[in-house]
Amino acid sequence: MKNAESKAAADLVENGDSIILDSGSTTIEIAKQLVNHTKLTIITNDLYIASTVAFHPSTQVMVTGGMKRKT
Repeated sequence: MKNAESKAAADLVENGDSIILDSGSTTIEIAKQLVNHTKLTIITNDLYIASTVAFHPSTQVMVTGGMKRKT
């Protein structure tokens, strides 16, 4: 079911789009479906998506930053 949902979501993305992917198992599956799209701008806070998924070379991946909490 998750694979069908992620493919349906990825099918809504067109080459050249800018999208935001939050962290989570479903968004990881969506990211995997986007590897052949071109000229995307992907903004994510998920380090797994940013470092592991091999997007098309024309895709730009931006990772959001934040503040480290003091423990």
